[in-house]
Amino acid sequence: TQMNVYALAVESTYGKLPEKTSLFYLKEGKMLENVLKTDNLERVKAKLDQVTRSILAEDFEARPEKGACYNCAFKNICDYVESD
Repeated sequence: TQMNVYALAVESTYGKLPEKTSLFYLKEGKMLENVLKTDNLERVKAKLDQVTRSILAEDFEARPEKGACYNCAFKNICDYVESD
């Protein structure tokens, strides 16, 4: 997903998709290449559109969970917080 998002950003900026995307892992000294596939890009575009619409509509469903709520920055104002 990450490298497909990068490819879509390149397309948005330069008007053309790259043939592939790459990530270089510094710790391992390893390059990972991703040849782009149209169906994957379309799936990622659809997911980004869905997430964007949810954010703009302020549609944030609470997902209370003891461990997650404990570390959440909003636990003091959340109506759904789970206590430990």
